[in-house]
This record gives sequence, C-alpha cells and structure tokens, in this order.
Amino acid sequence: MDDLLSILTTVAKEAGLFGSFETSTIGLAKALDTSQQTMSRKLIQMEKSGLIERRATGRGVELRLTTRGREIVSKWYQELDAVFRKRDQGISGTVISGVQEGNYYVSQEEYQRQFAEKLGFRAFPGTLNLKVNPDELPKLTNKNPIRIEGFSKEGRTFGGLTCYKAKLKFQRVAIAIPDRTTHGKDIMEVISPINLKEALGIKDGYEVKVVPL
Repeated sequence: MDDLLSILTTVAKEAGLFGSFETSTIGLAKALDTSQQTMSRKLIQMEKSGLIERRATGRGVELRLTTRGREIVSKWYQELDAVFRKRDQGISGTVISGVQEGNYYVSQEEYQRQFAEKLGFRAFPGTLNLKVNPDELPKLTNKNPIRIEGFSKEGRTFGGLTCYKAKLKFQRVAIAIPDRTTHGKDIMEVISPINLKEALGIKDGYEVKVVPL
C-alpha cells in the first residue's frame, strides 16, 4: 500500500483533491523512482480498486482522485498532522479580489433555490475569494459534502458545485468548490447570506480563517 500511497499523494499534490492533471507513465515513474512498466501496472490496479480515475490523452494520461482516494490521502494527512502539530480545523486564507464572475453565477435562481434548501440560506450575489494553501484542503474530506446540481438554460450550461457548511468568525458561510473554474488550485470561494466584506469589515489583503463544520 505504501507505493500506492506515494502515487495518490503525488496526484493530490499536482491536481488537488478535486482536480486532475496530465502526465505520462514515464514521467510519473521517474518521479517515483520506478519503471514505466511497474507504474503502468500500478495505475491500472489503482483504477480497478477505485482509487483514481484514469483517462488516456494524446500526451499521456490524465489522473484524478476518486472519493476513496481522497479519503485515503486525507487519513494519511490527519495521522501525520496529529504527530507534527496540534490539529487545526480552520483553513486560513488571504482575501483577494475576484473578477466579478461570482456575482453572475451565484445570482442564478436555479442555484439560489438549492442554496436555500440545502444550505439554509439564499446567497449574497458574489463570492469571497481567499488565497489558501492547497495542503489545507484535505480538512474538508471528512466533512459533509452538499451537492448543488448544475443546470442549463437559454442555451448555456451552468456547472455544479460541492459545498461545505462553515463559519467565518461568527457568520455562517459555505465553502463552494465548482466543478469547473478559472481559478487556480490555491483559490477558495466562500458564499454567505450577507456581504462578508461589508458586514465583517474585511478588505483585500486581510487574513481570515474559515472553519468547516
């Protein structure tokens, strides 16, 4: 299992918990000091075991963690975290400006109805964008994911979200992870029933902590 864990953690490091990355069996084998044949065999084994999703591409292979793969990486992270430092469930991030896309997407009524039903609030039209350390995102794995389904209207497709209830200071919020995003792996989006910047007096450059519930 140790060699498979090395591959899982490499995928998590390169792709994040919910993303994917493109590589080659040669490059992955070199990075993990093994042969291409062994790496190919292990990737097939991991796919059959439900640890990764694997898709052939023109340049090699695209890899993504499955739910089971994320659970294993998270468990390993938590065990190491308990050894090296006191466990901290909060995810710290620096407030940054967005590109205003969140206002348009969050305001869609099809999303808002689901937010009200599943999160308990209709969201302020916009997101609070935080620049975070992607290594902290495994803290979400053992939390309850809340699925916000995508939809289509007027010839346009709106993707789904995975949300996690959380608190920022004393305000209830939700961490929102879109299925598709133009943001990098180090950007975390937060939605809330209120304008967080105005209500909490926070500005770009401030560091805040979001605590998953």
